[in-house]
Order: sequence, then structure tokens, then C-alpha cells
Amino acid sequence: MTYCRDIADIHEALIYLGNDGRRRIRLAEQLDDDVLDTEPWRVGHRPCVPGSA
Repeated sequence: MTYCRDIADIHEALIYLGNDGRRRIRLAEQLDDDVLDTEPWRVGHRPCVPGSA
């Protein structure tokens, strides 16, 4: 879990999430649909971005 305490931290976290999303898409495109159905861990866990309380 990452805590973002200011705008700069939030910016860095969103840049990371964007890059990770692109990486996951490229990897998923290389795998067959059957693999994604049976082995979703191969592209990694889906990130969760909770809102503020």
C-alpha cells in the first residue's frame, strides 16, 4: 500500500499506475485468451485506488 500525502506523491503514483497499465496491456496482448482466463496472475494483480474518506 502506498500513501500519497501531497500533490507530488499523487502525481508520481498516477504516473506509475499509467506505466503499469501499459505494461499489463502489452503482456496481455502477447498471451492467448485461454491463458488469461486460467492464469490471470501472469499479468499481475489489478491495482486498487481507494478514494478519500
